[in-house]
Amino acid sequence: MRRFAVLVLLALSTTTTAATLATPVAAQDSALLALHEQRREGRKICLVGHFHAGAASGQRSKKTALKAAMRDWQGFTAWEYGNRWGLWKNASNKSATCQQVGNTWSCDVEARPCRRAGRTRRARR
Repeated sequence: MRRFAVLVLLALSTTTTAATLATPVAAQDSALLALHEQRREGRKICLVGHFHAGAASGQRSKKTALKAAMRDWQGFTAWEYGNRWGLWKNASNKSATCQQVGNTWSCDVEARPCRRAGRTRRARR
């Protein structure tokens, strides 16, 4: 049984390594991006069908709770995929839910990570 588990782990790491090598990734992006399908959406490149969440609680206002939840989303997304992917303003399919409990606010946000698509530069003549 142990030998089977080792073989499965070896196969998975080989597959992941091959996928990582086959997918061009910018120096500042994470190799984890190779695990997710990406597509161009207008002027952005977005992860397909993959959402990240952020949360905040105990805030004095709805506005501060929402901002804190967005910062939470940005922090985790940037940590996992790189800074270019961790900008809330570039995210797609954003949603937010907030509620007040007593004198404090809590918010949960969710969105698909996206980054701005790089411009293709023409060769100078």
